[in-house]
Amino acid sequence: MPLGLMTAINYFPQSWEHRLIDERIGTPVCEQDLEWADIVFLSGMYIEARRANEIAMHARRWGAISVIGGPGVILNPDLAASFDIVHIGDLGDRTYELVQWLDANDDPPPWQIRFQTSDTIPMDLQPLPALEKIDTRHYTSAMVQFQKGCPYLCEFCDIIEIFGRVPQSKSPERYLRELDLLYDTGWRGRVTCVSDNFHANPKTAREMLRAIAGWQQRHDYPFQFDTAATLDVADREELLGLYRDAGFKVLGIGIESSEVDTLLRIQKKQNTRHPVAESIRKINAHGIEVAGSLILGFDTDTRTSGAAQVAFVESANIVLIGITMLTALKGTQLYRRMEHEGRLRPEWPYMHYKLGQDVVQQMFTETVEGLYEPRSMLRRLTYQVEHVRPKQRAASRSGLASAWQSLGETVSRRLGRPARMTLDSRGRPAPVQPPAFRLPEHLTGGLLAMWKLGVVWKDRPHYWKYIRACARQRDLKSALLSPMAVARLLDAVRANRNEASEPRNPVAPAAENPPGETELPASLEQGSLARTP
Repeated sequence: MPLGLMTAINYFPQSWEHRLIDERIGTPVCEQDLEWADIVFLSGMYIEARRANEIAMHARRWGAISVIGGPGVILNPDLAASFDIVHIGDLGDRTYELVQWLDANDDPPPWQIRFQTSDTIPMDLQPLPALEKIDTRHYTSAMVQFQKGCPYLCEFCDIIEIFGRVPQSKSPERYLRELDLLYDTGWRGRVTCVSDNFHANPKTAREMLRAIAGWQQRHDYPFQFDTAATLDVADREELLGLYRDAGFKVLGIGIESSEVDTLLRIQKKQNTRHPVAESIRKINAHGIEVAGSLILGFDTDTRTSGAAQVAFVESANIVLIGITMLTALKGTQLYRRMEHEGRLRPEWPYMHYKLGQDVVQQMFTETVEGLYEPRSMLRRLTYQVEHVRPKQRAASRSGLASAWQSLGETVSRRLGRPARMTLDSRGRPAPVQPPAFRLPEHLTGGLLAMWKLGVVWKDRPHYWKYIRACARQRDLKSALLSPMAVARLLDAVRANRNEASEPRNPVAPAAENPPGETELPASLEQGSLARTP
């Protein structure tokens, strides 16, 4: 959900008309939108910078003023080269000046203007998000922000540079008010409690979790929460119990590496108090799954680091695992060290690895295949179903009735989605007409996964062991949904192996653009220079 823009909408004057578009759900900004708009506000992540600049250049053709904000431009506003106005920081004093400027001017400025806030609005006093501006049927998870900032000093992290090391948070009263608003929209299911480190202030975290637990009990546990935390929560038994009682099913934790030398070098000492796998088992013991993140490319990595991370994930039985290559984001301690050592490079990942770029890239590819190997995934899924999920806090409905209710809510929300969108010949959104009769996608996907994994696949005993575990726990939703992801992984592994076995033709010179990006039309490229004084 575009939470930042949804919040900003209710800060703007009530006389302004709004049209909110989220391209991540497949609805692109089109010429009709830009023709309608006087001002185009954008927010996004680093990886979306090129697309954001493309929209800004299109907006200029229609005479609209383009404005960008959000965390992506706080440390590196130069990413927004094509925008008329850059808002740097949270809502605050300069946001008010920005609105005044926009009210007084109808045309784009001759050069880029930057508004950087110094006095921000406290989180409790920020506007409520405009939930009525989105169609929740497009989303698998809702979002409600609680906290920002982190006291730790991880070298590669940009959070402490953007939001600081003194945590800020909303009061329980304010947070529950936002939960009420979300509940009143009819949303039921997964809710991401947006935070950089939920228990960065343990006292505040305990108060919030007790408040959420009471709200959940009064409303019959309609939400299943996930949030970001740090591994040291494993030493806080009371806090883990409160997470469970409040209905938190998943904690996203930055593991980065299982090797102590690496953790110490990157200043992630909080992960070295106990063996990482032991800490994860402590968290699992409270019915909470860990969504872990790993990084390859540290200076301490060797050619066997990738294989070591795969072995660690299997031993810790982590299902939800993400991995990336170390990136020197501008403004971070890592970026400054790379600059001092002369190891910066202009293109992603913006740094030279000690192991060499090709070695790290190959190790990354092999590690991804190892982490998502279907047999290993099913073994880890079986462990979670048998040993972790039975300990989760469930709603008052139990057993098969609860499973059917949960599955029914998921399927009915998917069935209620508007038609998927594509682009017509003029680049405008156009609905894809569904067939006259179609079974629910979760049912057809589950049946297809059963055929692929339970009948065709040579290692099908792993699948049926998982299904038996789900049956014992009456976990119908997991029995249908998780194998769909595993079946897709199986197809991907086969495709990669087939591609690797095919004879390779001579490779054309690599394009300058990153993979997946294409050249912009010449008419757009001409307007891509930053218009600064």
